[in-house]
Amino acid sequence: MSPKHPHTYTIQMVETLIAFVPPLVPSETVASVRDVLARSRRGEATLAELEEAAVDYGLRTWAHRQAFGKLLDSYRELFFEKLLTQKASPSLKKAYRLFKTSGGGWQELYRGALAGILEPEARAELNHLLVDITMEIKKFAAQALSSTEREKYEAEISGFQESLRGMIRILEDLKILARDPDHATVAGEIREFIKSFRHGLAQLEVKISFDALKRAREHFRGRKIDQRWLARA
Repeated sequence: MSPKHPHTYTIQMVETLIAFVPPLVPSETVASVRDVLARSRRGEATLAELEEAAVDYGLRTWAHRQAFGKLLDSYRELFFEKLLTQKASPSLKKAYRLFKTSGGGWQELYRGALAGILEPEARAELNHLLVDITMEIKKFAAQALSSTEREKYEAEISGFQESLRGMIRILEDLKILARDPDHATVAGEIREFIKSFRHGLAQLEVKISFDALKRAREHFRGRKIDQRWLARA
């Protein structure tokens, strides 16, 4: 792909988004976004079409990603330390033991908590190990889904899908608020919020919390009232 492609950044984001497809995602869901991605590389799809395809894919797979992420975390609890001990150099093992005595764990390692106190060589080793261990744990989790964990995983997907339906209902309410022709400024803010939230669910932007979404209706209703008072002033 040419570096001068006008959609390079978005194409790379979408490639990252679909690099790993959680188990049980319908094949047609993946095929749809890959088709638009291929057409975008050839210059046959607009940036808006590519973004919408990515958001649609992100929403359709959100529950699967959340459920698989939860499964991965449970397997990290079981296997992370064992794998790190097997693979790490003696100096990195020592650094991890000290880190652990101060209350740190694998979650903080993934957030980069240990990186700031490591020498560049050890930091590079840790980064490589985190990727390597994550790939191994994904394999363990995927294998478990073919036997012991599948029923639990499907139940988790269903639970997250119900949560997503609740989010979508709030977004639909916000869309109705945005139709008010007398508050164009607030309507624009609402549409931008909806776009950012949807993009966040699809991992194309920083995620907006569900709590912020639940507060959004009252926030924007309050903004409309503020605008009315300002108009009268």
